[in-house]
Amino acid sequence: MEKPPIRIDDWAVVESAGVPALRPLEPGYRLAGCVFDHGTLPNGQICTSPIVRVDEVAGIVETRNNVYRLGRRSQEYELWLQRQNTPRAA
Repeated sequence: MEKPPIRIDDWAVVESAGVPALRPLEPGYRLAGCVFDHGTLPNGQICTSPIVRVDEVAGIVETRNNVYRLGRRSQEYELWLQRQNTPRAA
């Protein structure tokens, strides 16, 4: 049985847990944000395992370990996207 997506809010895409440089929403990078109803972790800030698949239309990101439903992006990430002139996801 497939696990339901975990909601993540105030999120950004980062290179890794130890390198918080912002990156585009694509495989290989990680989500950092605030999760709710994770199942194994308490509600709060996390950095995910690497992203393996992105469905921008559905607002779903699959990592090596879980599936996340994208909520609102962090303000910092919104500004970074605007500066990068990158297509916006979710």
